[in-house]
Amino acid sequence: MKIKQVDRETKGHFKIEENGIEAGIMTYTWVGRNVFTIDHTEVKPEYKGRKFGNQLVMAAVDFAREKNVKISPICPFVKSIFEKTTEINDVLLMKRKIIAFAGSNSSKSINKNLVAYTLKAFAEYSVEFLDLNDFEMPIYSFDREQKDGVPEKALAFRKHMADSDAIICSLAEHNGNFSAALKNILDWCSRVDANIFAGKPMLLMTTSSGRFGGGGVMDIAKKSFKIFGASIAETFSLPYFNKSFIDNQIVDVALEAEHSQKIESFKKILQ
Repeated sequence: MKIKQVDRETKGHFKIEENGIEAGIMTYTWVGRNVFTIDHTEVKPEYKGRKFGNQLVMAAVDFAREKNVKISPICPFVKSIFEKTTEINDVLLMKRKIIAFAGSNSSKSINKNLVAYTLKAFAEYSVEFLDLNDFEMPIYSFDREQKDGVPEKALAFRKHMADSDAIICSLAEHNGNFSAALKNILDWCSRVDANIFAGKPMLLMTTSSGRFGGGGVMDIAKKSFKIFGASIAETFSLPYFNKSFIDNQIVDVALEAEHSQKIESFKKILQ
């Protein structure tokens, strides 16, 4: 029995052979320079029951230790091995948690589409995508606060921010400002204190159908979100959404390159 590895710039695999015949394979993908995800493990039926899959996992563990990198298992089999074998958890990437939201309560929000597309690049993270509709509250008023206090939904929104390691959001621009839905959430949340975003690093985005891509609300957010405790690490605005974003992806080559660069820069901050 022999295990062979092929490691390329972005992808690689481990193969296990017996008498020169391939018995199984495990594939992986590099995510940056310090993490690789194990995507798939397969052992041929005639070799089942001989723990060849376990041996492939241990080969990956040895490689990770040698290179001082971490493993993020996507493959269910590999996940189960890590769960059962705590002594190899030194190479397991403890997933950092990202909270994401779009600053819109529309079911057809283009900002939701941009956030969903962006999150595809964060497969190695634990991601929770919030819907502002779940935090709908009466319009803030001092009298209402005095009578009923701060709503539980405002406290819940704040807790989501506090429990995260990072925040990704894209803001809708309504008449040059935040949407009423987001503004009301911020108004209520700020009644506890101004530190709504709890100092977490944020990838702040906007998009619109116009040429400025929500530039007006981006300028407002850059100032006010800092007051609300956000650490804005990267920003990205996508103009002409209906032309730039087709079939659930950014099709403008230059904008896609900029978007990818901002994501990679944001990930480096999170490492």
